[in-house]
Order: sequence, then structure tokens, then C-alpha cells
Amino acid sequence: MKFSSFVKGMLVGLGVGYLFAPKSGKETRKDISDKLEDLKEQGMDYADTAAEKGAEIADTSKHAAQDVKSTMKDAAGDVKETAQESAEKVGKEAKDVKHEADKAADDMKSTAKDAADDVKDTSKDAAEDVKGTAEDAADDVKKDTKKYINNIKDNQ
Repeated sequence: MKFSSFVKGMLVGLGVGYLFAPKSGKETRKDISDKLEDLKEQGMDYADTAAEKGAEIADTSKHAAQDVKSTMKDAAGDVKETAQESAEKVGKEAKDVKHEADKAADDMKSTAKDAADDVKDTSKDAAEDVKGTAEDAADDVKKDTKKYINNIKDNQ
């Protein structure tokens, strides 16, 4: 069930309830106005919450990418150091080992960068999706509120 469907149903139910309520027109209009203001505030709260969650997700993803990058960089450094120590101990044959270790370190750096880029892209996409959903929800609330007000005006 979509959020907009929920809001539409709530607004229709609210409108029908107010139209058949045993109150004066002035009291009913005030109640409708108050309720619409509450719905508007609630919609804005939902939009703010979604934006905050999107920012939190983006921040968490950014930190995770930095942690992965740091870990991979440290691991590559450790591999390179070990390879260099071995090269000093075994002479010519160690040169071949060092060459392979350097190549592995470069591959690890590349892999770490790719992983960090993937995390960054994913977090950016998630933040954009959350922002878009929040904006859509806010637009739906605004549109539904305007429709509801116009329906009330038309029925008076």
C-alpha cells in the first residue's frame, strides 16, 4: 500500500465525516482547516525524517568506504613490506617474489578503490532515492490537500 493511497483514504474519510457531522458550518470549516494543517505538518515531518535518514545513510556509507579503503591500504602495505624483507633474504629468486607482491599490492589497491567507488555510488543512489521518495510524499500530501480543499469549496 502506497503512502499516497493512505493519505487519500484518510482525507476522504475525514471529509465525509466532517460533511455529516452535526456542527455548524463555521465549526466544521475550522475543524477542517485545523485537520489540514495537522496533515500538512505531518507530511513535512515525514519528509524531514526521510531526508535525515538519507543523510545518515550517506554518511554511514561514506565512513564504511573510508574504512574499507584504509583497511585495504594497510593490507597492501603489509604485503609489500613482507615481500621486501623476503627479497633481502633470498637474493635473485626473491626479486621475482617482490615483483609478484608489488603486482598483488597494485591489484589490491585497485580492488579497494573499486570497492570504495561502489560503496560511494550505492550510498549516493540510496540518498537520492530517499530524497526523491520524501519529495514525492510531500508533493502527494500537498496535491491531496489542495484537492480536498477544492472539493470542500465546490460542495459549499
